[in-house]
Amino acid sequence: MISEVGMVARILLLVGVLFLISGLFLFTLEYAGIRNWKLPGDIVYRKDNIFIYFPITSCIALSILLALISWIIASLRRYTQNKNERTDS
Repeated sequence: MISEVGMVARILLLVGVLFLISGLFLFTLEYAGIRNWKLPGDIVYRKDNIFIYFPITSCIALSILLALISWIIASLRRYTQNKNERTDS
């Protein structure tokens, strides 16, 4: 059984690896010349010295992506728990 400190350590390692992967991904995109993240539907307001950017479409796309990733992780976790319960019996 994993202690609470061990679980926190695993979560921190996972978050660190995710940050590393996302940083490498963004660096690769910039190196490839893809710097414009504005999607159609994002609201941009420019006037004189005022610039307001509200990325509503980007937020929706990011929300869908994060929901999909969390659903996949939850499904894998349920699958491994069910598999472990079957082997313990």
